[in-house]
Amino acid sequence: MNQILVIDDEPICRANISHLLTREGHEVTFATNGREGLNCLDNACQTFDLILLDWVMPEVNGVQFMHRFKQTNHFKKIPVIMLTCVNDGDAVVEAIQTGIYDYLVKPVTSDALVELVDRAVTCTSET
Repeated sequence: MNQILVIDDEPICRANISHLLTREGHEVTFATNGREGLNCLDNACQTFDLILLDWVMPEVNGVQFMHRFKQTNHFKKIPVIMLTCVNDGDAVVEAIQTGIYDYLVKPVTSDALVELVDRAVTCTSET
């Protein structure tokens, strides 16, 4: 069972992702913005195998989260998949430059998300 942190300010997205990933056998923890996500990582009694991160959120957005997240050595190996409605070439480049594992544009299909999550956690567990 993989521990996945979902950071998204939209309750419907969190619910849909939770349902899908729980059905696939993963354990899901939530944060409603980047600041809460960073706090969750700092205060967690478990480690996370993957982070699913929205880009557009209040307080600390996805890009700001990534800049802070990557400064912490013990978190650097956790893959991050950015899920967002931002869909232009410059945005994709900016997201990749922050060190994300991959990028999916909302709305995300269940199959695409499951496939990418499986690939990310498998790739990480092999390193």
